[in-house]
Amino acid sequence: MLHGKHVMVRVGGGWDTLKGFLMKYDPDRVLQFTTLDQSMSVTRSDLTPDWVINVLTLLISTVNHLFTVCQCILSS
Repeated sequence: MLHGKHVMVRVGGGWDTLKGFLMKYDPDRVLQFTTLDQSMSVTRSDLTPDWVINVLTLLISTVNHLFTVCQCILSS
């Protein structure tokens, strides 16, 4: 959940939350997703360049891994 909103992903013919999708197909990634969610709960004073770089790096890593998982599912 990011800022009180769920991130939704298209799964087959329907939709699931990103967290639900990861719990089903890649449970090890849920910890990283939860860490990202907690990292997003900051105040304006926490927005340092290092914080932004860390969050973006974690987000890119999560999206890249999700893309890889989706490719594996589609190719099987």
